[in-house]
Amino acid sequence: MSDNPINEAAREPAGLPLVHDSIVRLESAASESAIPLEKLIQAASSGELELLFKRPAIHPRVVLRPRGSDLVTGEPNILCTPDYLKLAQDDCRQLLDRPSALVYYSTLGYRSRGNHTGLSRLAPSDADKQSLFPVQVDGKDFSPPDGKFGFWGTWSLWSDAGPIQHAVRPEDVFVRAGELKRWRIEKYYPAMGWDAGSEPNPEHSLLDDPNFDDDHKSPQLLWMCHAAVHFWANKKIVFDNPKSFPKNEAVATWFLDKAGHVFTPTSAADAARLIRPRFPDKIEKALANAASPSAQLTQSTENSSH
Repeated sequence: MSDNPINEAAREPAGLPLVHDSIVRLESAASESAIPLEKLIQAASSGELELLFKRPAIHPRVVLRPRGSDLVTGEPNILCTPDYLKLAQDDCRQLLDRPSALVYYSTLGYRSRGNHTGLSRLAPSDADKQSLFPVQVDGKDFSPPDGKFGFWGTWSLWSDAGPIQHAVRPEDVFVRAGELKRWRIEKYYPAMGWDAGSEPNPEHSLLDDPNFDDDHKSPQLLWMCHAAVHFWANKKIVFDNPKSFPKNEAVATWFLDKAGHVFTPTSAADAARLIRPRFPDKIEKALANAASPSAQLTQSTENSSH
């Protein structure tokens, strides 16, 4: 039996936009996909990525406030009070400059199901729309003036004395898993030079054998050959500089983003590990060249010229 007295159906207000997604902690998502946490926060501060913070457990309350400076506050039905609130771009910029962002309001919220895989999207402007999002003011049902919608503008953190701030640290930030995948595919991979299209190229030399027909080429093999060329036959890779190598976690995440229909998390991790080359021969050759008399003479000449 669930410890939550509100059943799952009751946590899905009828008619509100439902987002099929899960919410994960940003630090964990950054670690699993080998993307620096700062890069994700920077993406959010420029409007590329939507980040969330969890509603405070007890205080302050989360209320609706109208557009403009009116002091009236709206109390939503408990089932239409968000569990997570979107961080504004300015709040994300604060996270880059100081230990925590001081948050007063949000323009978007999400109500989660018990298993966090179905989210009701709660935009303040939808309040009272078609009676799906009931709001009370001073204990009475409220309708926007003249029946116009869009009266409410923000979710605000509120106490009996008025608006208050809530400190949000980087470790307190969450992201929707589907939103993060969208950002990786649309923004991160192209910026990294990893945007290889949506289908593997079957003509790589590893597979270019007339006796090796398509029936014998597994989807995983096609993608692994594609990734091997894409990640490692890359001008950014410096064979004697491991810092230029993509991390296995990043390659595994790429497999799942591009070909999640043929890879599991385990097989993607195995594939990333298997296509990772070793450069011992190149490194030994480079060391031998550096130690050769001609190389030493060149270095001596350069030093004497200075």
